[in-house]
Amino acid sequence: MNLVNTKWRFRFFLGKQIPFFYLFYGFYYKFISYKPEMFNSLINSYTQIVIEGYPRSANSSTTSHFYDCNPNVNIAHHHHVPAQIIRGVESFTPIIVLIRNPIEAIASFKCYEPNISLTLAIKAYISFYKTILPYKSGFIVASFPQVILN
Repeated sequence: MNLVNTKWRFRFFLGKQIPFFYLFYGFYYKFISYKPEMFNSLINSYTQIVIEGYPRSANSSTTSHFYDCNPNVNIAHHHHVPAQIIRGVESFTPIIVLIRNPIEAIASFKCYEPNISLTLAIKAYISFYKTILPYKSGFIVASFPQVILN
C-alpha cells in the first residue's frame, strides 16, 4: 500500500469517527500542519455554514463564490468527511452538501491524486454519501452543475 492510499484511507475512516476526527485534526492543524489555516475550516461554535462534499465536487469554487458574496461568514469546508456534515446537522448549522456524478468525481480525484487506488476512491465516494444519508433532512444538496458558474 502506498503512502497516498494510507493517508486517504486514514482520513476517510477517521472522518466517520466524529470525536476522534476533531481531536486528531484539531491538534494536527493547530500544531503540526504546514496549513494551520485549515484549523479554522473545521466546524466550531463560530461556524455559520458548512460546505462539504467528496473531493473534486466543486468544493473550492463553491466556497470561493460563497466567500465572494459573504466575506464575513465563517465557513467550515474542505475536509471531505462526513464528520463535518454530521456535526453541522447536530448543531443546527446550515449545510450545503456538494455532489457530483460518481464517475466524474472519482475520475477527477484520480487525476488529482494519481497514486490513490481506484478501489479506495470508489469505496470512499460510496461511504461518504452513505454515511450522511441518515442526516439528509438537515442539509441541502447542490449538484456539480448547479454550483459551477459559467
